[in-house]
Amino acid sequence: MSAIVTFEEITHTYAVDGKPVELCVSDVLEMAGITGYSDRVPRYLIEHARMIGTAVHKACHYLDLDALDVDTVDEQIAGYVIGYLKFREQYEPRWSLMEEPMADPVLGVAGTADRIGSFRGNEAAIVDIKTAVKPEKHWGLQLSAYAMLSGRQDYSLYALHLTRTGEFELLPYQNEWGVFLAALTVAQWKIRNGTKKRG
Repeated sequence: MSAIVTFEEITHTYAVDGKPVELCVSDVLEMAGITGYSDRVPRYLIEHARMIGTAVHKACHYLDLDALDVDTVDEQIAGYVIGYLKFREQYEPRWSLMEEPMADPVLGVAGTADRIGSFRGNEAAIVDIKTAVKPEKHWGLQLSAYAMLSGRQDYSLYALHLTRTGEFELLPYQNEWGVFLAALTVAQWKIRNGTKKRG
């Protein structure tokens, strides 16, 4: 019988069969110094970007469930949704998992891949939806972590970069699970030595 992985959105915490998992993928990358916002970036801009990203993810999720009326989409995220529709039309993805929490209780890390499935030509892939202004190098490490948590290393890894102007770019990344594991070691060392995760 497989373990049950759960995610609590309010506290952003994972558990395996009810037992908390110490770190999530975003915790690891931040604690290892790979990601994180500069103190010079105004808090309201960070919060606005987070809200846009959350809204776009929800809209894309409902689109894939055939449960979204596109006429009801807020104009602030309409361009991103149009970009996602263009991606679906061009690549015809078939998703086997959407927003599915995954965890490795032995390593003490968990995360949620946006999409796992295949494209035309049956290319097995993990895809993460992104709404940032520009692509980031660390997206590849995030995707590598999801591949590791999935238990398969043969997935192609992509960030689907959506723009507010209605365009998209499907960006390939190499699997760098070794770098992610090194970051995990750093994060766990910090936890053992008193560093607190950012709440």
